[in-house]
Amino acid sequence: MTLANGVDLIIGQGFYRYAEGTWEDEKELIEQLRYISTKESIIGVSFFSYRTLISSNAMVQESLERLNDTYWTTYPGFPWESDVVKEEDPITCEIGQVLVDGECVDEPLVCEYGYENIDGECVLIPVECEDGYEFTEDGCVLIEVPEEEGLSTPAIVAIAVSSSLAGIGVIALIIKKIVLRV
Repeated sequence: MTLANGVDLIIGQGFYRYAEGTWEDEKELIEQLRYISTKESIIGVSFFSYRTLISSNAMVQESLERLNDTYWTTYPGFPWESDVVKEEDPITCEIGQVLVDGECVDEPLVCEYGYENIDGECVLIPVECEDGYEFTEDGCVLIEVPEEEGLSTPAIVAIAVSSSLAGIGVIALIIKKIVLRV
């Protein structure tokens, strides 16, 4: 009848029936769409209602996934004049790449704390160490000071205690030396 009279037919689908529970078969909508697609006089379908399309109902979500994976795989044209424009497909980069200005580029090298990227390599950043320490790849390390001749560990402790007027830095250095060697 529609073909004979030059009328385009769009079928309304009661998608809301999934959420209401009146369609018990989870494939009901898919089967209806498959059947409709065999009819030349039907140029499209519409779904009722939008609220159902955004529903969290399990049958609704499963049906939408099947539609997206099976039926809605290409962008459809419009049987009528429209100013709707297809959005560009998102650009997906490979692992190890990031999107910069619409192009996938290799991710920049990210160095650990205390290192910096110099010509594509992570290089240890030298830091200024306290007096009595030196900078190595392990960071600031206590400089080994040879034990003074004739002094035992208790004598060094005694020097540290009697030198307390000279400054806290000296005391800390000598005590750290003792703790490291004991």
